[in-house]
Amino acid sequence: MARSLLCATAGQPAGYLRYDGVACAPVRARLRLCTSRLAEHRLLRHEAGVDDRCRACGAAGETVQHVFLECAAFDAARSAARTALRAVALDLDVAAIAGVAPDSAADWQRAVLHDATATLTLAVRARMRL
Repeated sequence: MARSLLCATAGQPAGYLRYDGVACAPVRARLRLCTSRLAEHRLLRHEAGVDDRCRACGAAGETVQHVFLECAAFDAARSAARTALRAVALDLDVAAIAGVAPDSAADWQRAVLHDATATLTLAVRARMRL
């Protein structure tokens, strides 16, 4: 994940820290810091015997991109998140999953982004034990 998703302005906490709830914050932090239990992150830590297939659908590599944006197991939650974000003119992408809104987004758009993606994030957490 890009360093700019962690903290866009040096010396200041990132804006997403104001919006993350107690259940979602640790998951997003692990995704931002590449310390989740996804195969992509476990391989970065050189863990032995990591099966890189998706635990939810059995296909492709288990990456942040696949699990949150492509995996068929999360179609319903992803569709709901996309619909909510489209209503406020935002897109569902890896930055949104990390909780980072575009610089041009208003506070109310940021709140919608966090609510919409939190639902998807918590669905993935429940199924994959992130």
